[in-house]
Amino acid sequence: MYNDLHLMHGKHWTGQDLAGWWISEKYDGCRGIWDGRSMWSRNGNRIDVPPSWADALPDMPLDGEIWAGRGRFLESRIAVQYGRFTPDIAFMVFDAPAAGEFEARLELIRSALSRCRVARPVSHARCASTRSALALARKIQTRDGEGVIARAPRLHYVPGRTADILKLKHF
Repeated sequence: MYNDLHLMHGKHWTGQDLAGWWISEKYDGCRGIWDGRSMWSRNGNRIDVPPSWADALPDMPLDGEIWAGRGRFLESRIAVQYGRFTPDIAFMVFDAPAAGEFEARLELIRSALSRCRVARPVSHARCASTRSALALARKIQTRDGEGVIARAPRLHYVPGRTADILKLKHF
C-alpha cells in the first residue's frame, strides 16, 4: 500500500533559476500511485481501476495523475471516488519510485509504457531558461491547465516535500 508518506511532493517556485531543469505540464487530476498490482490515492485509499487498466499497467511502481483533461478535474475525481472511468481518462505518469536519477527513471517509464493503452508518460523537456518555463506555464493556464512542474536534473525519488520539484502555477 502507498500513501502520502511514500510520495515525493514539490514546493512552490519562489524565483529559483530553472535553466537545465526538466519541465512538464502540471496535470490537474487525482494523484495515483500504481504499485505494480493496485492503484492507491495519496491518502492510502485503494482506487478501483477498471480491469482493462489493471491488465495493461506494468508490474512496477508508477507515480502520476489520473487525468480527464484540462478543466475537467471533477471527472477525474468522480473516476477515482466512484470508479467511473470513461475512455478519455488516462493515467499520466510523471515518475517511477525507483532507484537512480530522474533521467534514468524517465527512460524506464517510456520503455514500460511504450505499448500501454491506459497510461502515458508525461512529456518532459529541458528548460532553456526560467523565462521560458514561465512562458509555458502562462500558455498552459490560458488553455485551462494548471501550470508547470520543474524537476532538478539529478533528482532521486525520495519521499517527502523537496525543493528539487517546483510548482509554477497561479500567476
